[in-house]
Amino acid sequence: MRWAWIVAMAALWGGPALATSGYGCEAEGKPVSIEILIGHAIAPVVVQVRLNDGEKSWSTADEPAPIRILQAWIDDRELRLDLVDGDTSRYEARLRVRLADDMSAKGTLERGGATYRLRCSEM
Repeated sequence: MRWAWIVAMAALWGGPALATSGYGCEAEGKPVSIEILIGHAIAPVVVQVRLNDGEKSWSTADEPAPIRILQAWIDDRELRLDLVDGDTSRYEARLRVRLADDMSAKGTLERGGATYRLRCSEM
């Protein structure tokens, strides 16, 4: 029995590491920003987001989460992200960015009826 426990623990601790990267995006001429943490394993996945509108900041890591990731898409050309409120009853923000070869990105963030042009760089 003890041998089985040792094998089980070794299997858990010996699993693959989850590498991370991310982007920090700022609106041109506005105090709006968004930070995206991306996990890399078999496929990239958005694991955490922080949104700042100049007056207030929200994070998917806060408890209870004031914003949630509704859906996300990331590949080698673009990142799309839809954020909703904690009750998942309304959109808080929609992010659409094109990724460049130099690890930068440009795109838009829609929030509160306004569309902001963003410049992003890898964090």
